[in-house]
Amino acid sequence: MLAGTTWIDDNVRPREFDVEIDGDLDGKSLLRALSHEAAHIRQYAHGHLVDMVRKHDKVKWRGELYDRELMRNEHRHLAPWEREANRLECSLVWEYLRTHGRWWDESRVLG
Repeated sequence: MLAGTTWIDDNVRPREFDVEIDGDLDGKSLLRALSHEAAHIRQYAHGHLVDMVRKHDKVKWRGELYDRELMRNEHRHLAPWEREANRLECSLVWEYLRTHGRWWDESRVLG
């Protein structure tokens, strides 16, 4: 796993999240992973992506129920929340590059 996001307060419009990112990632991969997880935070915070509490095997995406297994298997990139997160990730990385004009200097950030 490169990264993962979980809410830590409650499932109804959560506002506190834990993001875990692999500490061995290079600067580019770290920026992409953080951007991707920020997209998931947005989805959870806006109520677009909801972990179902009573139906533990389900997740709700924009009002439609999906099997939670879709979050874990090799086809998770096909899940609609992942497709949106991938698009938002690209937008966030593009905005970073537009603003800073380059990938960050890893020695300043990570060292």
